[in-house]
Amino acid sequence: MKFILNLARRELRASWKRLLFFFLCIGVGVGSIVALRSMIQNLNRAVAGEARALMTADVQVETTREWPSDVLAKIERAASPPLVEARTETIEAPTMLRPADPSREGALMVEVKGVEKNFPLYGDFRLEDGRPFDFSLIEQGGAVVAPQLLERLNLRIGDRVKIGDREFEIRGVTRQEPGSAGGFRLGPRVFVEHAALESAGLTGFGSRARRKILFKVVEGGMDKLVQRLRTELGNNVFNIRSYKDSEENLGEQFTRAENYLSLTGLVILVLGGIGVSSVTRVFVEQKKKTIAVLKCVGATGRRLTAAYLMQVVALGAAGSVLGVVLAKAALIFVHARFAESLPPNLSYELHAGAVAQGLGLGVLISLLFSALPLLRIRQIRPSMLLREVERDAERRWLDVWRWAVALGVLAGLVFLTSWQAGSVRVGVFFIAGLGATALVLYAAAWLLILIVRRARNLGTFAVRQAVNSMHRPGNQTRVIVLAVGLGAFLVMSVQ
Repeated sequence: MKFILNLARRELRASWKRLLFFFLCIGVGVGSIVALRSMIQNLNRAVAGEARALMTADVQVETTREWPSDVLAKIERAASPPLVEARTETIEAPTMLRPADPSREGALMVEVKGVEKNFPLYGDFRLEDGRPFDFSLIEQGGAVVAPQLLERLNLRIGDRVKIGDREFEIRGVTRQEPGSAGGFRLGPRVFVEHAALESAGLTGFGSRARRKILFKVVEGGMDKLVQRLRTELGNNVFNIRSYKDSEENLGEQFTRAENYLSLTGLVILVLGGIGVSSVTRVFVEQKKKTIAVLKCVGATGRRLTAAYLMQVVALGAAGSVLGVVLAKAALIFVHARFAESLPPNLSYELHAGAVAQGLGLGVLISLLFSALPLLRIRQIRPSMLLREVERDAERRWLDVWRWAVALGVLAGLVFLTSWQAGSVRVGVFFIAGLGATALVLYAAAWLLILIVRRARNLGTFAVRQAVNSMHRPGNQTRVIVLAVGLGAFLVMSVQ
């Protein structure tokens, strides 16, 4: 063990410049995972803690149909004072908005929300100039819109827009709206009067309008109201839920988002692992004579492999620590650059669980992607010192150790993806898709090498050397095509 430790330490000290890329690959990958996981967990705590403000009520009843009179009567019986302190109704509908002036071009998908006078029951609704929302802004054909709508259609306050069968005048721009983080949205939100939206022809049969009745309940009466409503309505046509149900749903959504982004971070780490594999392979090739000399004086292949494996673990651990530092720097940047558009109670600290996962992933990826290149040490013979061509080290197709290690690497990658995805099924599908993409890119690289190998008389000396180096022994064409291709594939898939 002392020999292994001493050799690993000396090799690190002598070759740190060559292994710097190894170190950086792991650092960037780990940093992305730790930063993404910590940010999502912080958002989960900040947003889920304000689920009441996101729903803008204690309890809501929702439907995609018009309210039947008998259902409204049942809701009135169940949600009567003093249990209910206040109530309001809203309608939400996705539709197209366009300038009312026919000479102006452009149209945009928006989400129109019709509200009543006492909206919202909870939450802070403020305009762009800091003033609180005033219902008079949307009375008699007025509208309050998100700033993105003005930017995309080049509109201003005072302009008129057409929504459905009606025209509305833009009278205000939102800065902060209640329920703004409440899920996926098709476009900027536009607030209009409840009755005006009903008359715009967007809420009839076949529409995608969502109608909600919102309730503000006395302290401690929320569960009682939910039970009353469910007893009175007694079917699944009308969705009844409290803000606590929304809190649980938000937690599930954030968990899915965290797992998805962690897989994205894992792809970045896998790209770093490809770099690790390439660096390790080149490093072993450069150390062939040193390894042969050590074998001449009695060192065994196992002890040498263990020494270089320990070196990999040390580099992986150091790179992982660098990744944690980079993750902290990323959160500091997010705080400095985007704090105004994020929840005010959002924390920008790293989570211990995310840090532990990042450190573990960094070391495991280092081991998995360097395992196969390190097996090359077994094939280096002392006799190579006496001859230029190492014929004794020719690889065999049926190499039991090599196949065993390859299967171990594959199993390790499946474990890591399943761990990050929170599902074995998703992990297996993910690694299968990644493997299929890698095979396609590898085939493209092989085809490129085949083409350039047959290229002749390409003009200047510099061009010939550049093209020929793509297929000569020791070329990095396959690795570069694989890494760049997977990187482009990741960016386009996420977009």
